[in-house]
Amino acid sequence: MGIEIRKDLFERAMKNVRMAGVEDKVLLVHGSFYDVRFPPADVVFLYLLTSVNERLRPKFLSELKPSTRIVSHDFAITGWKPVEVIDLVEEGRSHKIYYYIVEESTRNL
Repeated sequence: MGIEIRKDLFERAMKNVRMAGVEDKVLLVHGSFYDVRFPPADVVFLYLLTSVNERLRPKFLSELKPSTRIVSHDFAITGWKPVEVIDLVEEGRSHKIYYYIVEESTRNL
């Protein structure tokens, strides 16, 4: 499941889903993640600013099951200790990948 508030990015994602032939495996929602309840998930991928991740923390705790993995590209979840941080360089640009497990991350507050 993907949640995207920007219409242009939502439409691009829908096009990519159709081109990949995975419409039966992917659900995309055009809207705000503040207004959409997270579905049962094993893994949640984020590319959101640290400040947004921090505001979403209570939603993660109330809506995601324990042991859900969260992978955040470039931006940490303030107040949570990542299980792992991976530094990588791609095409001359450095990135950080933050890996959390809801239960483990929240125990380390």
